[in-house]
Amino acid sequence: MKILELQAENVKRLRAVDITPDGTLQVIGGRNAQGKSSVLDAIWLALGGGKASKETALPIRDGEKKASVRLDL
Repeated sequence: MKILELQAENVKRLRAVDITPDGTLQVIGGRNAQGKSSVLDAIWLALGGGKASKETALPIRDGEKKASVRLDL
């Protein structure tokens, strides 16, 4: 299974992210509290469905009413 595109809005610390891997190794880097783990949580939420949303603490960004994730495989 391969991720072709990830779009996420208002997931944990993320406002919006659109990642389209080019087929090689993708590195997600940054300083503390910049949203790296939120990207991984967005993938987990897309793959895990309702179970993942129940297991993820505070999946929606503070101050927002809804979040969305689209993952093309």
